[in-house]
Amino acid sequence: MDEPAVPDIPQALTYPTPKEAYEALRSEFESVSKSARKTVNFDIPWAVTLMVGAFPKMRALRSSIVVHLVTFDLERYDKIELYTMALMHTQAMHMAARKPVSLAPALAQEGAVVRDLLLSDARALIRRGLLSKSRLIGLKSTTSHRSIAFDVLLLAMIFRDEWSNISNKTAMTMTELENVERLGGRIVEAVGQREQAAVEAGETAEIRRSAFSLFFDAYVDARRAARYLAPNAPDAWVPNLYPGRSLTGRKPAKKDERVEADERSVRAEAAEPVEAPSADPFG
Repeated sequence: MDEPAVPDIPQALTYPTPKEAYEALRSEFESVSKSARKTVNFDIPWAVTLMVGAFPKMRALRSSIVVHLVTFDLERYDKIELYTMALMHTQAMHMAARKPVSLAPALAQEGAVVRDLLLSDARALIRRGLLSKSRLIGLKSTTSHRSIAFDVLLLAMIFRDEWSNISNKTAMTMTELENVERLGGRIVEAVGQREQAAVEAGETAEIRRSAFSLFFDAYVDARRAARYLAPNAPDAWVPNLYPGRSLTGRKPAKKDERVEADERSVRAEAAEPVEAPSADPFG
């Protein structure tokens, strides 16, 4: 079997945008079970760049696949551009979700100061018999932002509940009390945004794993087809995303066993020149 000839590639080819690809595949991502989601094990922007550069030749390789690999999954091959661009979009989603939402230090510090002031006033009222000590049982009195917000709001509620009895026995005014309540609300909102960001980062990580899994399966098929049809130069048709080295120079993270098995197969394709088999490897 002759290797496919390298064609003249037109320069006007168009591809889906990452957002378009993601929207087109959203339901497919949602159908990937958690147990079937592979661990992302390469640098996605790097891999997408290589793949997009190879799209024209992968399109040209399709005609040879149709002729020589009659049992090949063409539907999955035809979607590899969508999978690639959608993977890029899920990467962007995940990176955006991981952006830390920090509670302004000044806000947390102000909350801690106000809590200490309210607590001091409350204890003075208790010593004068104007407030029950039991009202302070629910206070956390820790340095966590959530505790500061909770304590500020609880103390404000206590003062408001007892206002008719203590209004002329404390230096605090109603205007100050209302400002304290607003401060507590602002801290709660900031803490909630930060915690929601962590939840969203976890959700986008799972979406990205689904996108990677679909891309990876299509990629492995494409590499095997390239190796079968062009055993002397498969990289010229489908790039090798696993060249046997860490992209960052650091020790690679532990990989999902399913990915490791497929990755070894893909790496072997690039490292071991072979004779073109006589039978369809997808049969």
